Amino acid sequence: MLTAVMALVGLAIGATVATGLLMLRSGSRVHVAEREAETIRREAQIEARELAVKLRAEVEAEVSDRRAEAARIEAQVTAAEHELERKVTEVERREQGLNDREVHVKQLQEELKAAKDQALGELERVGGLTVAEAKSHLLERSQDLIRHELARAVRQQEEEARTESRRRARALIADALQRVAAPPATPPRPPSASSSSRPTT
Repeated sequence: MLTAVMALVGLAIGATVATGLLMLRSGSRVHVAEREAETIRREAQIEARELAVKLRAEVEAEVSDRRAEAARIEAQVTAAEHELERKVTEVERREQGLNDREVHVKQLQEELKAAKDQALGELERVGGLTVAEAKSHLLERSQDLIRHELARAVRQQEEEARTESRRRARALIADALQRVAAPPATPPRPPSASSSSRPTT
């Protein structure tokens, strides 16, 4: 665009010089040649100004588009960061819940062990029991063993749940990082005037 402006200015200067040469060769046409040269010069100036205005408008439009695109990308990155933070917080909350359950299970195990030891001590203390008393003590011991097995099963399930939660958390974080690092999709072009004027079926 700037080359075109310089070409126009060059044409104007060339025309002025040519007009001056013609005026030197023909003294009677000096006045007419001066007016024509002035007209050509003014037209060249007007065209150069119009071209400069057009170039400025195009540059401003391009800068505005780039700023809008940068703002859109920044908004996408911010949204992805917030989503990642939310998922990390959720994973941490679940891990804390699993840790609390693990502590509770350990407490139950200790209580069950203490109860078992107490029951065994009681059985040793009272060696001569009736059949009904022996059945009662045997039932209590069976219940203790069942509780112990249930606690072990709960602990195993908690461990499996914790492992699965960590695996999913790593997958979510990796997925979120890939989305943040991925280039933004090209926005669709607006429909042309001819396509927008077609009747829809």
